[in-house]
Amino acid sequence: MRFHRTVVTFFVVLLTIIPCFAAEIIRGRWVKVEVLKPGTDIVVKLKAGDRVEGLYQALNGEELKIKDFSNSELSLPKQSILSIETAKKMKHKLRNGAIWGAVIGAPVGIVAAVKAHSSLGFGTSAWSSGDKQLVVAGGLVTGGIGAGLGMLINSRNNHAQPLYLAEKP
Repeated sequence: MRFHRTVVTFFVVLLTIIPCFAAEIIRGRWVKVEVLKPGTDIVVKLKAGDRVEGLYQALNGEELKIKDFSNSELSLPKQSILSIETAKKMKHKLRNGAIWGAVIGAPVGIVAAVKAHSSLGFGTSAWSSGDKQLVVAGGLVTGGIGAGLGMLINSRNNHAQPLYLAEKP
């Protein structure tokens, strides 16, 4: 029973912290733009409907400075900017998807193996009996499946990274 409570607690904590990794943009905040390295390719969409692509130079007080591809420096007032995103598509690392998939998949397999062992009428816990191999195998199999799914999801997930969104009027 203690093992079951530990597994449930683990999943509750895991499901609580996963949204923290989403790192969504907070409208009206310039934090992600402020930390850009000069020379980063960006796309700026203006409230007037124009689209400007160029290299980030600096963010000073009330304006964004970029260098367009004709090598002329532009100063765009902050209040005229609707959104800023990276010009290059950001490719997610397959390793991260594999790790997250395995971390989520392995405990699922362990819990499923323990439940299957007890529901098949063996009467004892899989931990106390000699059937620990069943539990380990369950974790390895579903961890591998999770790693594969995580890699697949990350391989399909490449997009421009949003850096700034204007506040809604």
